[in-house]
Amino acid sequence: MESTCTGGSGDPVWSLSLPKAQDRPRVARHQEITMAATITCRLVSLNRWADELRAEQARLVGRARRCRNSLAHGGPFSACTLATVSTFAASHAGLATVTALQGALGGVEVADSLERKRADLATWATRLANASEVADAIAAP
Repeated sequence: MESTCTGGSGDPVWSLSLPKAQDRPRVARHQEITMAATITCRLVSLNRWADELRAEQARLVGRARRCRNSLAHGGPFSACTLATVSTFAASHAGLATVTALQGALGGVEVADSLERKRADLATWATRLANASEVADAIAAP
């Protein structure tokens, strides 16, 4: 009578999922190719996501600038348009304020703190665009 723990050949069932000795190099190469393709796909997705974020950033900065100009010059504006940029503008104002406060606490001029933050963000964007691996793109330098 055949045991329920074997695949009929006398080998344990779990061993049937393992490649035979002669197939191991082929299986290892297949896994290597699959992993490389997965990493490449993730990098492409990561770069696509970064491109989408940059496009969205540019669009929101432009819209915020137009809203600011309209408000400053008494031009036409709608509450709906202003609402689309209020959260964005608040997050930028918050980032600028925190950066300035951290710089002041560290004895650094406000303008220098803001310029350093701008440079850090530009460095991160460049690293993201040039990364060969996902971890390299998102890890701190």
